[in-house]
Formats: sequence, C-alpha cells, structure tokens
Amino acid sequence: MASKFVLIVNTNNDALTTASEIAANVAANAHTSGADAFAAIDNIAAFIQAQVLGRGIGVVIYTGGVAATGSVTFTGRPTADETLTICNTTLTAKDSGANGTTQFNTDASVVATTATNLAACINANTTLNKQVSATAALGVVTITALIPGVVGNGFDLTEGMTNTTKSAFASGAESNKATLSAGL
Repeated sequence: MASKFVLIVNTNNDALTTASEIAANVAANAHTSGADAFAAIDNIAAFIQAQVLGRGIGVVIYTGGVAATGSVTFTGRPTADETLTICNTTLTAKDSGANGTTQFNTDASVVATTATNLAACINANTTLNKQVSATAALGVVTITALIPGVVGNGFDLTEGMTNTTKSAFASGAESNKATLSAGL
C-alpha cells in the first residue's frame, strides 16, 4: 500500500512574507517525477535552509498514515435526478446527458458502468478531487480521502438513491509524527 509524506513547515514569518519567499524559492513546476522533480526538491530544500539560517524552523513530519475510505454500491439503476453527497458536494444521477462533474450517467443493465461513471465524476469534480479520489470495480465505487489520518473518518457520505447502498468513511488512522527544530 502506498503512503503519503506530508511536510508541514512552521516559520516565524507572517503569511505574506512566507508566501513571497516560497514563490521566489520554489519554482512553479507541474512535474512531479523525473529530473524536474529533483529540481523542485532542490528549490524546496533551499527555502528550508534559508529559514534555518535566517529565523529558525520547526518541521513536523508525518509518515505511515492510513487514509479513510467509504464506498457506494450499485445493485441496479438509480432513478434519474436522485442524489448523493460526498464532502458537502452533491452529485446527481442522470439517465443520459450528464455533465460529468456534478452529474453522472447511469446504465439500465450494467451496474459496473454506473459505478465507473460515478468514479469519473468524483475525480473530475474540482472540489471533490482536492479531498478524495475514487475507483470503480464490479458496481462498487471506493472513495479514498487524499490526506491520511482520522480526519477522513469524518467526511460525509450520504445517498438517497434507489438500488444503492453506501458505507460511511472509516478506517483512517493517524501517522507517525516526528518534529525537527532548528534555531527556535
């Protein structure tokens, strides 16, 4: 199972100064793998080093957390215009013509297609895709919190659709925590 590494840096700067220094020291780089990723990491390291040398730094490192998951299971076709809500975002079932970001198409005979369409809708929604990701298999949509820990256990998942059941978000577990400080 993959784990996430989350780095939180606390500085003695105000928010505007920190944002300015990040913008100056961390290149806007959309690449997350390959040679460009190493350049981005070098820029982040330079920013952290500047904080240590200038004003002190406290770094909290979290590793090994488990992300909460929830699920939606289709046993048949939901009725058009029925809804489900994930993290306060409402998604609507449609017989056809769904927009793909707040609406998903259902299939009268293949529940796996309905599940695939819902997962794609969740992943395409610009609010949800910052909080969760979704996969589909055999009529079941598994929704996983993007940030590991117990916080995901509190994500809301409600549905009022026919031929559908849900399992609330659960099983999120806290990370191991290490704190590093210098110059504080």
